[in-house]
Amino acid sequence: ASSPKLTTHCSDIQEVRRCTRLEMPDNLNTFVLKVNRGSLIFETDNDQQVSSWTTELKECINNR
Repeated sequence: ASSPKLTTHCSDIQEVRRCTRLEMPDNLNTFVLKVNRGSLIFETDNDQQVSSWTTELKECINNR
């Protein structure tokens, strides 16, 4: 079993959005997670995973 390398509370999330082509021109399946401590860029295997992750995280933000 693996353990998470990063943990944060939903209350720490400030923004979730797809990366623009200017930010990540060679990696289309990426998104930005802005938290109180800074910004993190995540890369997924495909567009469906980006949509799934960002949708779940946005729901977390909206439900707090």
